[in-house]
Amino acid sequence: MTPCPISVVITTHNRADILPRCVRATLAEARRHPGAEVLVVDNASADDTPAVLAELLRSEGPPLRALHEPRLGASHGRNTGLAAARGELIAFLDDDAVPRPGWLAALIAPFGDATIAGVGGPLILRLSAPPPVWFTPDFHEAAGLYDLGGVRRRVHHRGGEWYPPSANLCLRTADVIREGGFCDVLGPHGTRHFVHEDADLCARLDRHAGEIHYVPDAVVDHWIVPGKLTPQYFLDHHTCFGEGAAVYALRNRSLPRIAWGLRWYARYLAALPYRPVEPIDPKRLLAECQRREARAYLTTLARNLPRRGALRREVRH
Repeated sequence: MTPCPISVVITTHNRADILPRCVRATLAEARRHPGAEVLVVDNASADDTPAVLAELLRSEGPPLRALHEPRLGASHGRNTGLAAARGELIAFLDDDAVPRPGWLAALIAPFGDATIAGVGGPLILRLSAPPPVWFTPDFHEAAGLYDLGGVRRRVHHRGGEWYPPSANLCLRTADVIREGGFCDVLGPHGTRHFVHEDADLCARLDRHAGEIHYVPDAVVDHWIVPGKLTPQYFLDHHTCFGEGAAVYALRNRSLPRIAWGLRWYARYLAALPYRPVEPIDPKRLLAECQRREARAYLTTLARNLPRRGALRREVRH
């Protein structure tokens, strides 16, 4: 393969209606950087995604490439893009994320410093319809908001601070290959919102390759479809977040740090169960989301603690 400066990988699953918006904005960015490429990975879609991709290839041409990954799971899709990428750098986007002008330049710039292993930028929520009244700022992060402010800085994964998500993340390709790519034990699988695959990869890179930084100018608009703004979505999301957080901890934390983390979740267990019915109480819904996340974390931790050693070694493709 002839190397290029950067490959942008967009993994998509059953989003034929919104995919062109993401792809065209990304291509506009890539064309500002000679030799850059955009790879769209169709991850087991069952809608019109193949036809949409074929039309995009016809109308847009290079530097767009299309790939297919039949195994459902965002980590599978991203690893397929990684295997085909020609770039010295690799950037990851989600199909509901639309980069703003200057996004790619802002991601690339920090890599002149050899101590930098990864860079991510803000994800700003954009709504395609008016939100329900209960959708208060307390729910924005779970909906996909990521904004650490206006100052570039190193990021650590700890209470109240997270590594940049893979909806807006750039890494050195050789480092990602050396670390084995994304762990497919983690990551979204279709409508199952299992997460932490990006944090897991960043944690491995942070230990072995260099620092992870937040760059405020690498801005992506994260579009939220109306069907996502339901109480059930947030209940499911928090449950899967707790499960993923437990697996992430077992793979990346020492036992004393895991034990300390139990205190973070224990405070949520005392909330009374809440079944969302109209009119929805946002405070009680949030408390129920946190309660389910804490229960999922604790039960997943207990179930998988005996296989912690195997989990720490497990990176499948």
